[in-house]
Amino acid sequence: MASPLGSPLRRKEDVRLLTGAGRFVDDLRVPGTLHAAIVRSPHAHARVERVEAAAARALPGVVAVLTLADLPECAGAVPPLIPSPRLRAYAQPVLAGPEVRHAGEAIAVVVADDPYRAADGRDAVAVDYTVLPAATTVEAALAPGAPRVHAAWPDNVAGPADGAVGDVAAGFAAADVVIEMTLAMPRVAPVPIEPRGVLADPGARDGFFTTWASTQVPYAVRTAIGRVLGLDEERVRVIAP
Repeated sequence: MASPLGSPLRRKEDVRLLTGAGRFVDDLRVPGTLHAAIVRSPHAHARVERVEAAAARALPGVVAVLTLADLPECAGAVPPLIPSPRLRAYAQPVLAGPEVRHAGEAIAVVVADDPYRAADGRDAVAVDYTVLPAATTVEAALAPGAPRVHAAWPDNVAGPADGAVGDVAAGFAAADVVIEMTLAMPRVAPVPIEPRGVLADPGARDGFFTTWASTQVPYAVRTAIGRVLGLDEERVRVIAP
């Protein structure tokens, strides 16, 4: 069999996408669906002093504005996707409070009867922050005395990731040329046609908690939903359209 490297490949998904037959989360319709918009922190590290949601709650079509204080009984922290004994244990809260640990972390959720009213409600939520020192590069995060992401950790190192193959020192010594460089990489590189999207049906009809999500890892999402909401995984269904 010839190597696929350097050769054009026949793509299986192009026809449906180019002809408009692709199916996305936003195409799905479930009767009675409500829409959510997320209030996110603009700061890399801050303390949330106050969330003022009265103006948002008063807008037409807004059903609810939820913060962590409103969801303590069902909003557990999301566990690591791949837990490892080599890594320090941590969990990502569904909603932040009282401390924000990264820019874009969710502070509140506005629920409304259509996506435009949800977005208007999100913009009407006022959040007071006390901005805290932040380490915004790897070098800054590893420096002695750097602001810690997790207060219980002694530093910002999640776990060791050292490795070597062969005699590295001898290889460098024998090389005609040694090039050193520092590369800055983004968190992710994909450019999906549909960004993050989730539609959830609690399952009053068939007993399943069904979620449609734009994800490549539906089984990992199922595990996370089950753990956060205290549901058996067998009763959680995750579909990637």
